[in-house]
Amino acid sequence: WIGLISYPLYLFHWPALSFVRIVKGPDPSSLYLLGGLVTGLLLTLATYYLVERPLRRSRSRMTFGLLVASFLITGILGWIIWRKGIYPTTTSRVEQVAFATGNQGFFEGWETDIRGNVYICRKGGKDIRTLYLGDSNMWHYAPRIRVVVDWLRNKNTGVLMLGSGGRPPIPGVIDPRKNTPVAMDLLGRVLRENPSINRVVIAANWDPYFRTGTKFEINGLSMASSGGERESVAALGGLVRSLRSLGKEVVLVLSVPNGDAFDPRRFITRTFTGIRVGRPVPVSRKEFLNGIGDAVSREDMKRVALASGATVIDPLDFLCVDGWCIQENEEGPIRFDKSHLRKGYVKEHVTYLDWTVEP
Repeated sequence: WIGLISYPLYLFHWPALSFVRIVKGPDPSSLYLLGGLVTGLLLTLATYYLVERPLRRSRSRMTFGLLVASFLITGILGWIIWRKGIYPTTTSRVEQVAFATGNQGFFEGWETDIRGNVYICRKGGKDIRTLYLGDSNMWHYAPRIRVVVDWLRNKNTGVLMLGSGGRPPIPGVIDPRKNTPVAMDLLGRVLRENPSINRVVIAANWDPYFRTGTKFEINGLSMASSGGERESVAALGGLVRSLRSLGKEVVLVLSVPNGDAFDPRRFITRTFTGIRVGRPVPVSRKEFLNGIGDAVSREDMKRVALASGATVIDPLDFLCVDGWCIQENEEGPIRFDKSHLRKGYVKEHVTYLDWTVEP
């Protein structure tokens, strides 16, 4: 019986699940997913028993002609919709959010070498002076760094970006479920091959690595535990000191404001009758810091980095104005998801790393 209904079930289950995500967003509840599957099954049964079986058993000479006509009408209607652009109406707010979520891309205009989960990206001339080390929260600065490199008078000066997405740039931190190369494995080699590097800038979306449920450990301790936090911060301080002992200037960049409240997709309220885009709920700097949660402490990282000889940049000083975190500007949301600044905003407005490009 399942074999008999398998083809209409195949046809209906995917549109049903897709529609749930269109209406309720990328992370619908299990109840909505179950509802989509039940809807797909009901449509399957209706199709099999009310359409497929009667057609198969029909002796009418009109059956074949009606099927061909239905096929042609469906194709013609699809062609008209495609050619005439008959789409649901939208609003400028919906377009702003759609633009923001699509305004991605880190390494346009960079020379990119991808080795598994490790990105080694180069911009500018062969005289590499600054190394940017981190995860994808370092990468989202790449569009602005590219602009500043292009401004340099000495076209022989270049920069290098080394990183692994979703992996903290801290020595000794591992994901015990994966045994894949990460950027930290190549750091020493990159520095040896580029002795002209005199500055290392370290950035990441640090906060989630320390939250409950993190998959990362150091010396067998979860980074979310108090002991794991202390050892992770200490290892970061050790990295700074080792780079300083090599004569490198070190800059530590803390996390940008992040979380669900900053996700442009959360600005959309989806219902089965339509889509409404509202204004985001304002988040104060104090609320964001209080909501980071668990064992993580930006102040610990800042204190250890400064004591180890690094310069510290806190993006909150630039992305929070009068105590309130920026969520959007006149162009719309300034992020493309809950953790990353969108490309256009970075290129035009994020200037706090400009000086690190200079030789």
